[in-house]
Amino acid sequence: MREDGEERDRGWSRRHVLTALATIGATTALGRRSAAAESDASYVLEQGSTCVPLRPIRGTLTAEQFYEYQLPPEYVSEANGAVAGDGDRYSSAGTSDLQRADTSIGFLYEGPHGVSLVLVHGGDGSRDGGSVTFAIGGLPADGAWVIKDDLYQAPSNYDEWSLGGDPQRVSWTWAAGRTDGGVFRPLESDADVTIDPAFNEAADLFGVHYNGSVTDWQFLSATDRGVKRVSLALGEPIRIRSGRCGERANDIGGSGGNDGESGGADGDETPSEDAGPPDDAGPPEDAGPPEDSGAPEDAGPLEDAGPSGDDGHEGDREEDGESDDEDEEEDAENEETGDGDDDGANDREEDDEDDEKDDDEDDD
Repeated sequence: MREDGEERDRGWSRRHVLTALATIGATTALGRRSAAAESDASYVLEQGSTCVPLRPIRGTLTAEQFYEYQLPPEYVSEANGAVAGDGDRYSSAGTSDLQRADTSIGFLYEGPHGVSLVLVHGGDGSRDGGSVTFAIGGLPADGAWVIKDDLYQAPSNYDEWSLGGDPQRVSWTWAAGRTDGGVFRPLESDADVTIDPAFNEAADLFGVHYNGSVTDWQFLSATDRGVKRVSLALGEPIRIRSGRCGERANDIGGSGGNDGESGGADGDETPSEDAGPPDDAGPPEDAGPPEDSGAPEDAGPLEDAGPSGDDGHEGDREEDGESDDEDEEEDAENEETGDGDDDGANDREEDDEDDEKDDDEDDD
């Protein structure tokens, strides 16, 4: 983006349409912005990594009156918003002082019925006409194109308006010295509109009726001294949104994204249902018995399966305890020696191995 040098009004004072501007002009290079212009700018324009504040041009006329789309009387209709013209037919007479040869311009206009998006292609001085296709996304569903330049019932109406989806797609083509364009109203307070352009050879209708080329694409913003013209790259989309440069769309209620960030209050992330337990969560219900539960049947010996802590022979018995087979063999030996009573079997679990050896020797 770049901003052109300053220029003077070419006759708007005769129209008495502006309440905020004394002259029409342009500021200097991009970056040297008027502090007053930025302080009350409620919209911004973004292209690539560049952002500039936008102030609507304000006037007492409606947007339709400001654009003043003139057609022969037989073609005027509510659908196109035109008025019968006597000189600048098939063109926007109201914006003639803003038009530049072989240039497509856009700006916001604030009138009695709110803020409108205004687009004007070509104009007086354009030698060969031109062609452009815009895919315009994010237009409010309750808004409408109150000016369609051109749209009329005649074979010479070449423009194509496809307004049934989002983005809406419009293809314009115009003759030398004429304009095409339109006015969409209203833009909401949380506006977030994108325009993906296709100029010249990339346009749908290029070379079908006219072969002229657009050499510059500009967006206009009101200043305390007039307007500034921001020249845009012809092949890159732009975004027009409410707010200020440096603000994220989600901070200002726009429809743009939130830079991939999400979370609850105070920035705390809210885990999804399948995210699993947090790091400090306890074991799930099926994670096994709690610490104070009894061990399952196959869990190994209980904590008191070994000798009691006061028998003085800690470590004489293996930690896993004796198997059932070994118990049966010892019982059989005791029966052969005559010492097979139940008391001896019960006492054996608490006696150490030395006591068992002494008993065997006595029996022998």
